[in-house]
Amino acid sequence: MSHPYGSWQQPQQPQQPQQPQQPQQPQQPQQPQQPQWGSAQGARPPQPGGPFPPHAGSALPQGLPSAALMQPGVVPLRPLNLGDVLGGAMQMYRFNPRAMLLVPMLLIGGLALALAPAVYFLDPEGFAFDSGAITNRAEMGQAFATLAGVMLPGLLTAFVSPMVSTATHGGAIGLRTGPFAYLRTIIGRGLVGIVVGLLVYVIMVVVLGIAVGVVVLTHIAGDSTALTVAVGIVMGILAMAAIITVSTWMLFAPYVVYREGVGPITAMRRSYRLVRHAFWRTLGIYFLLNIIGNIISSVLSYVIHIPATVVAAVGEMAGLQVASTVLVTGIGYALLTPLLAAGVTMLYLDRRIRTEGFDVELGRQAQQVAADPASEQWLTSPAPSSPAPPNPAPPSPAPPNMGQAPWGQGR
Repeated sequence: MSHPYGSWQQPQQPQQPQQPQQPQQPQQPQQPQQPQWGSAQGARPPQPGGPFPPHAGSALPQGLPSAALMQPGVVPLRPLNLGDVLGGAMQMYRFNPRAMLLVPMLLIGGLALALAPAVYFLDPEGFAFDSGAITNRAEMGQAFATLAGVMLPGLLTAFVSPMVSTATHGGAIGLRTGPFAYLRTIIGRGLVGIVVGLLVYVIMVVVLGIAVGVVVLTHIAGDSTALTVAVGIVMGILAMAAIITVSTWMLFAPYVVYREGVGPITAMRRSYRLVRHAFWRTLGIYFLLNIIGNIISSVLSYVIHIPATVVAAVGEMAGLQVASTVLVTGIGYALLTPLLAAGVTMLYLDRRIRTEGFDVELGRQAQQVAADPASEQWLTSPAPSSPAPPNPAPPSPAPPNMGQAPWGQGR
């Protein structure tokens, strides 16, 4: 029987609302792989002359390893601390002994040949002392020895400093420089470096002359000895302070000539700009280099000087005594001059890294000489037109959800 209200049908179930789609989770940025130094795989930090490890977040151009973790040579390419400067200068003896020891010792050998006239003039008959009065020959021999001792520091500085500066720059980028690079630096820029050194000495002499002149005028103008002595002490202290200040400001001037190929006045200005904000640090490290170098050279020199002096005294050999004295002095300078030149070059590179971001340029040079060891473009590294700050720190990556709308909104 049909239903009075028509056929009954089961009501349809209402459609369930569709669940909103879950928003896709943003992909997590891949973390840069850090070099696993000292891990179980046995990898170690790069050694001098070894490969360049990658570094995440480098501000250097694409394809160039970071200078912060790069050490292609004797020092890492970053701002250098005291240990880096001293250790780098010492390591240069092992990294490039030809420049640090062989050439200076060859110069000492040339000095030994130059001493032959001195030994002859002292006594041509067995180096024996003449019991009589001082003869013209003895005076001539002493003059030869004195002249050799006076000329030695200047000759070593003129020839060794530009060579060691080139070798140290090459050591910083992992390149053992050859003789042609030395000759190019010595012939092309050695004379300009000597001119710079002479100008600095002239400034020091003028400062000392002013101090002496003030003391002399005080003595002439007044009759008080105590006043003259007091003025002399004050002017002596002021003159010493002025000489130390000028010599520290101009410390890099010859090395600016060797590395940048500029003229004397420009080099002196550049040296002042590089040193003025790090005066005490530069002075302290240079003073420490002198102390260490003098200790090493004195110990090694007296190993030769003491036996020669004993033999000369026992055998009454005047010529041997004079020759050994000058040779020992020469050996001392031959050991000290390369150490100071390498240390000052390290300080020069450090100041350029700190003020001009020079570690980036050194990194480029390291890659360049690794690809082409015969390249000589690195021999000249001119100053930038406007000093740039060192490599800025890379920006930290944004959190994964930064910039994303909250769930359920904006969809």
